[in-house]
Amino acid sequence: MMMDLMFLCLMCVCAAEVSHALRSSPLHPSDGLCRYSWTQNCCWGWTRNSQGRCTPVCESGCKHGDCVGPDQCRCHAGFTGKTCNQDVNECAFRPCKFRCA
Repeated sequence: MMMDLMFLCLMCVCAAEVSHALRSSPLHPSDGLCRYSWTQNCCWGWTRNSQGRCTPVCESGCKHGDCVGPDQCRCHAGFTGKTCNQDVNECAFRPCKFRCA
């Protein structure tokens, strides 16, 4: 009985440590590096590139833009949308002396 109680207490301590180890806290959100208990690794939504830096992952890609955060695109000029796949009609905002296509 005493052995079972000691084993159960040991299991509770181990479970608490594992739970704490799974939690992450961002060190510098802009670089995608998180601290997981005693280790540091890329945060969720980031991956390590060939230079060893954490880079954001955009699952759907950024067709005409750059991935700047997990599933966050910064569109190049003239494009919009979640994945920068929609062309902006500039002629709708200001008159053009050219024929818009």
